[in-house]
Formats: sequence, structure tokens, C-alpha cells
Amino acid sequence: EYRKWYLQMRDYLEEKINVVLKETGVFEKKNIDPAKYKFSFKVADGVPKQGGVFGDCCVFLCMFLYRLANGISLALDDPLQSALAY
Repeated sequence: EYRKWYLQMRDYLEEKINVVLKETGVFEKKNIDPAKYKFSFKVADGVPKQGGVFGDCCVFLCMFLYRLANGISLALDDPLQSALAY
């Protein structure tokens, strides 16, 4: 997604996620050095994503989690048709 709001949100999350992880104790619980931890976004092709017509990303989140949890490839020939199939 390359709309201005999404780009700004990515930048903000990349900048602030370490604060959240530190304050919630994730670094300590997982024994991660916060000084060495880096978080960034990558835009992927062929994975479930929100379609402009339907505007509901919830189904894509559910699809992503289902496929991830069950070892199913995240690559799709037609993400919109895949969403309709679920």
C-alpha cells in the first residue's frame, strides 16, 4: 500500500514499536537486546490484502492467520477471489 496515510503509519510504527515492546516487557521476556532490535515493513506481492471494492481487511487478516498457522503458502494467484472463497 502506497497511500500517504499508510506510509506515515509505517514510519510511525517503525519508530515507536520498540517503545511498546519495552514497556510491555517483551524484550525482557524474550531475552532480546532492544539496542540491536530493528523493525521494518516490506510490501509483498501475491499475499492476501484488502480489495478496494469491499474495504474490509478483517477477512484478509483471518485468511493470513489461518494460512500461517496451517503451513499453507501465503502466495495467491488472485487474492480477491481467494477472499471470496473463504
